[in-house]
Amino acid sequence: MLAPPSQPWSFNRPVGLGGRCAVSANLKRHFGLCFESPFDGWYTPLQGLIDCLVERDPLRLCDPHELVEVESGPRIEAFNTRYWLELTHAFPHDADERLVGNWRETPLDEFGRTICRRWEYFLDADPWEDRILFVRLAVPEDIEGPAAARLEDLTRLEDAIANAFPQVDFRIAFLNYGRLANEASRVAASVSPRFAFAKVRHKPEPTWEGPPDEWDAALRAIPYRYDPAP
Repeated sequence: MLAPPSQPWSFNRPVGLGGRCAVSANLKRHFGLCFESPFDGWYTPLQGLIDCLVERDPLRLCDPHELVEVESGPRIEAFNTRYWLELTHAFPHDADERLVGNWRETPLDEFGRTICRRWEYFLDADPWEDRILFVRLAVPEDIEGPAAARLEDLTRLEDAIANAFPQVDFRIAFLNYGRLANEASRVAASVSPRFAFAKVRHKPEPTWEGPPDEWDAALRAIPYRYDPAP
C-alpha cells in the first residue's frame, strides 16, 4: 500500500466503482451510506468501466444490438459486448433463472429509463464539490488475460473521473490489485497521489457480500479519514 499522504485527506462520500456488487453493499454497511453509482449491481471489468466513464452515454449500455445472453453461474444474464460488462440483476428472470421473454425490447424502456436516472444522479455529484473516495475491487479479467490492468490504465481511470467530475476532490482506492500495488511502490514518484491500494479477502460465501470482518479491515486500511457530509 502507498504511504499515507503527509497532509491527511478526508472524504465525505464513498462511491463504488464495481467490479462486483459487493463493493457498494460493504460501503453502505461500513460507512452507513454509499453514494449511488451505475456500477453498483454489475460485474464490470476495469477496461469497460473506463470506457463507460469516458463516453458517459447510458443509451449505449442498453443498445439491443450490443446485448447478448451469457451464463453466469446458475443464471442467464444480459451482457453488453461494447463495454464487456455483465448487467447483473438488470432484467427479470423466470423460475429457471433465465431472462424473461423478449428481454431485448426492455432496454430502451424500463432499463433505459432507470439507467439514465442513475447516471444523472451519479454525475450530479460534481456541483456539490464533495470529497469523494471511489472504491474499486479487481475482478479476474483485471488481473490476468489480454485485458489485465496496467498502471497506465489506472491513470486512464483517474483521467476519466477527473473529466466527469471536474470540481470534485477525489481519491481512488484499488482493492486486490496486488501486482500493480507492488509496481506502484517501486515507482512511487511517478504514481498519482490520488491512488491507494489495499487488500480484501473477498469470498462470496456464505453470501455474495463476502466476509464483513475482512471488508471492514480492508476499508480501515485505506489511508483516508471519513468525514460524513452534513
